[in-house]
Amino acid sequence: MRRRLQISDVIIAGDIQTTPSRNPDNFIKLRGNHTNGIFRDIVLKNCKKHGIDIRDGIVTNAVFENISFIDACSEAGNYSPFAFVGPSHKALVRNVTFSSSIVLGGIVRTPDATADIQVDGVFTFGNTTPVLVGSGSRSVRHFHVNGAGDRIDSIGQGSPEGVVTADVGSTYRQIDGGTGGVFYVKESGNNTNNGMGGQVKNGKDEDDRYGTDSLHDNIVRFVS
Repeated sequence: MRRRLQISDVIIAGDIQTTPSRNPDNFIKLRGNHTNGIFRDIVLKNCKKHGIDIRDGIVTNAVFENISFIDACSEAGNYSPFAFVGPSHKALVRNVTFSSSIVLGGIVRTPDATADIQVDGVFTFGNTTPVLVGSGSRSVRHFHVNGAGDRIDSIGQGSPEGVVTADVGSTYRQIDGGTGGVFYVKESGNNTNNGMGGQVKNGKDEDDRYGTDSLHDNIVRFVS
């Protein structure tokens, strides 16, 4: 059974003034299978472990947007404001702020590569915590096209081939890629997860259209 949830316009805060403090381990826990959940316009302040902890089931088509974390994950370690643990989660995380003096391992944690967590707009106000940690999340920006499907510009770990669904003209940057496998351009097949591939010749683009100047020697033309 898949359940639908909606939480919006709420403040959830622990109390650090009492002795001992009454900070919750988590702000929100999701267990079991859920679909089409909406979590928006939320302020979350003072927790010990993961802020929003999702595991022991599958969450699909969920939207987390306009969420502010203040002094979350006080026990640090491997805790993150968002933790999507387990395979096959699908969610959009958008317009998130993180304010804390503690540097964490990441804002959005997705240890399973089969998760598909799209992240668009995370602001840390000078805190050096990286936005993404784990292989199942990627940073995505959507560009709306009049009369056509959106194009995306995304960043993530691993090749996008067979994983990232996009239309022709979309781009992907593989942060753990090597020569000839870092920057991808979708050149065939709309709304499919293939058609991103690469060819590199002598460290330059395949048709050598930039010549041999060092500025462009590592620019690669990707073809399907």
